[in-house]
Amino acid sequence: MITRIASIAAFIAAACSANAVTIVSQNRYIDLLAVANGGLPPVGATSSFRADASDFGPFDVTRSIFAFSPTNPNQQGGASAEQHSTITADLLTASGNVGSGTTTFPPSSYGVAINHYELVFDVVVPTPFLLSGSWAFDPQTFYGPGSGTLSLTGPGVAIADSISTRGTFPLSASGDLMPGRYAFALDFQGNLLTSVAPSMRGAFDATLDFTIPAPGTIGLLAIGGLVGMRRRPPRHVLDIARV
Repeated sequence: MITRIASIAAFIAAACSANAVTIVSQNRYIDLLAVANGGLPPVGATSSFRADASDFGPFDVTRSIFAFSPTNPNQQGGASAEQHSTITADLLTASGNVGSGTTTFPPSSYGVAINHYELVFDVVVPTPFLLSGSWAFDPQTFYGPGSGTLSLTGPGVAIADSISTRGTFPLSASGDLMPGRYAFALDFQGNLLTSVAPSMRGAFDATLDFTIPAPGTIGLLAIGGLVGMRRRPPRHVLDIARV
């Protein structure tokens, strides 16, 4: 009986963790621009940075850049971004932030920060999913324009969400993915092109999980195993002693 129970447990674990998702392509990057102008005609400086994930491995990047006008020390622009993301057939994760700032008004200097996570994958068999997490614009420092968009599209699925106001908001969705090709994208931008206030910040933390068992799966497998055990003829005590 112990052997039978162990076999059932292994079967349940295999059924719940079966690889039903195949990764097709990825596009993950941060892109920064900082501009500092210093007078008319503009005599200033520009700084930029971009980092792209080269493969499906973990992508961990953090960078801040600044631009300073050589003729006007009050003209400064800055941008920053951070992304920590992973890709597996069972779990997709993405977290990070964006920030940009300027020291001038009117906005002759500025910063632009883009944080992007995009993935294309194929679903082989009907697969449940759970999207969870949160995203936010810092209510203490976000006064300039910025936005975040999230989407999951594919056969029979069209999930879309966006954020452009101050505050913290949850990310939550669940359901079943039918066989076919899907695209998951998360894009976060901070574009401080107007100097209403000196800086803005935003952050996100999202998880797309494919390891959630379908409702009743474990119960049905367990019940089936118990029925199988009950149908087996009882073994003699002497037989058990020999095992």
